[in-house]
Amino acid sequence: MKKIVVHCASGLKNSGDEAILSALLKTISDENEVVVISLDKKYTQEMHSKVKVFNESEYLLCRRLIRSCDLFILGGGGLLQDETTIFNVTRWLSKLRLAIRFRKKTCLYANSIGPINYKFNKKQISSLLRKVDIITLRDKKSVELLTELGITENVFLTADPVFSYLPPDDIFCKYVLNKYGVHEGFVFISVRHWFDTHPIIPVKISTKLGIRLQKDRKKYEEFVTNFAEIVNYVNSSLQKMVVFCAFCSGRDEKIAQDIMNNIEDPLMCISLDIPNMTPEEYMALIRKSDFMIGMRLHSLIYSINSEIPFIALPYSQKVVGMLETIGLQEFSIPVEKISLRDFQHMLNKLLVNKEGIIELIQNKRKLINAQEKKNNLYLQGLLSDEKY
Repeated sequence: MKKIVVHCASGLKNSGDEAILSALLKTISDENEVVVISLDKKYTQEMHSKVKVFNESEYLLCRRLIRSCDLFILGGGGLLQDETTIFNVTRWLSKLRLAIRFRKKTCLYANSIGPINYKFNKKQISSLLRKVDIITLRDKKSVELLTELGITENVFLTADPVFSYLPPDDIFCKYVLNKYGVHEGFVFISVRHWFDTHPIIPVKISTKLGIRLQKDRKKYEEFVTNFAEIVNYVNSSLQKMVVFCAFCSGRDEKIAQDIMNNIEDPLMCISLDIPNMTPEEYMALIRKSDFMIGMRLHSLIYSINSEIPFIALPYSQKVVGMLETIGLQEFSIPVEKISLRDFQHMLNKLLVNKEGIIELIQNKRKLINAQEKKNNLYLQGLLSDEKY
């Protein structure tokens, strides 16, 4: 039996982070003992009842856990970036640094790296990650960034663990529609808080207090206005309901409500913010939608898993990286350039060849699913002392 410590972003009430952890846990044999270091012990325990969970803030306890483990896993997800706050990299590397100091086996599991804007963060990453036993990355841009930092050994391109999920079946989809009071034939929408990051203020605080730089406040207002025009078009011209679904509870709901305040027919919009909604339930809703408009990275991954066409609104390098890695970047509009005109152009492209796009997504899903399986291959090799 191996003792494994997983440090990840579970506990943020973010569906993507919980889906990653769930996928990771499924790859680890029940013969092993797994402990999760979480950002919110209670929430993580509710979502993943079969593992032991401890809070990240319990430093001395976490230190003892790491000292006694056989393998330390950091990830997955977009943890190592300083786009949202300058302190992000230091925070996520702190326990990895402990594991390396205690000479434990270490794995950076299915991460995205970057953007990294500050020299001291590049130095931290360059110094520490070259000591990690196995690094699996979920997009090519992350591989390129580590190569620029001189880290090339034990680095492998895989894919996001959530690509391991299968499309939900029709019976489950109907159950979920009934559970949440949604009817087929709607447009699924995932928007996220953005234009509210500050170099020295955590996102949670800046979002809650509405702290934005003046230039970001203008961008946010423009985005809300432009997106409301798109929703009004979907409601009136396509005669479709829209369902906003929060992937990060609380934060995503706020921007959804700001958009809905500008909607001409509020009865044509539904907003769901369910903190304990499972990844499978999200995918069931998407599976029964006509198409999906998504900012959140995992809304796009869920859409691919559900084999439903989407219009992506990339806001970050990790989203661009995933779309380019899988080869579906043509179905995207950068979030800062979103307009009704660009949306109509992309939507026409989608509707004219919807069946062909679904077939394309199905083929891409099969390829990326095979690529994702490499995460488990490298992890099991590390557990069994194999070298790659």
